Amino acid sequence: MSWFLSILIGLIPMFATAIATGLFLKILRRKNIFDHPNERSSHKNPTPRGGGIPVILVIIFTWVALYLSGNAFDEHPIFWVVVAGSLGLGFISWIDDSKGGISPTYRLLVQLLVVSLSIAFLPKEEMIFQGLVPIWIDRLIAGLALLWFTNLYNFMDGIDGISGAKAVTIGLGIFLISIISDSVVNIGLPGLCVASVAIGFLFWNWQPAKVFLGDVGSIPLGYLIGWLLLYLAIQGHWAEALLLPAYYLADTTITLVKRLAHRKKPWVAHRDHAYQVAVTFGNSHAKVSIMISLVGILLVGLALLATDSEILRWLSLGLGTILVLIFVYYLQTQKVANK
Repeated sequence: MSWFLSILIGLIPMFATAIATGLFLKILRRKNIFDHPNERSSHKNPTPRGGGIPVILVIIFTWVALYLSGNAFDEHPIFWVVVAGSLGLGFISWIDDSKGGISPTYRLLVQLLVVSLSIAFLPKEEMIFQGLVPIWIDRLIAGLALLWFTNLYNFMDGIDGISGAKAVTIGLGIFLISIISDSVVNIGLPGLCVASVAIGFLFWNWQPAKVFLGDVGSIPLGYLIGWLLLYLAIQGHWAEALLLPAYYLADTTITLVKRLAHRKKPWVAHRDHAYQVAVTFGNSHAKVSIMISLVGILLVGLALLATDSEILRWLSLGLGTILVLIFVYYLQTQKVANK
């Protein structure tokens, strides 16, 4: 991997995203495309949404350039399926962001189509469980995981800076893993690109946010990051693929279980996530996003440790699980501490 190219990918997408988002923000304001606060919001003022368009376009443009130059991804038609899928998800999400009226059922059907095509084009020999289970079970689990992460990223995009901050740590984690593991070197620069773009977007999305990703950003971004994590798992780095997004996985899963236990509809917008509870009871968006970033850095360290041996893999996974569970509990107990 060329260090000069790595520096370029670490800088150019960042500046391109920051500039493009600033220009696009003017269009959003002119078109009056705003996210208006409601009883489930974690913000108080109307804020333009749809800032995810330059984010996704810069990622796609950079990935295509890396692919065509032979510096990223395997030479396989699945790359173009993933690119088309992300653009398709972005298109449907943008219609919903700008005009509304698209039912959750229709959006889910589009996501199912995109994910199904993505999994269908996987090379036969690439399996998460390395042949330990029948291929149809392997593909089913891979598809459900990718679909879940696509929506998970949207669920967690509820406060200023959170999605960008998490994309930075996951993207950098993938890049660092690719440096020490030849099996995933093909996704190192794409991971670095995601982190670079996220930093550029954070210039506009850090508290107080001037623009939101919107569904047009969070859903395709979740899909693309999910795809990189899926690639990690297929290449045998399944523990690392779980560790990098572990906080998001824990917060969404625990919140979903709690809502189901209280007979609440899981698809209805809410403020029950641990990070939302922390903000509701006095913590600033910036403070919570910084805490999530610090936990994310620790998870990156554990993911790197997991690549060393089988024993360290299980040790890292155990420590990561304990870390995120304690962190989720800490965020949720802010309600008690502030009473």
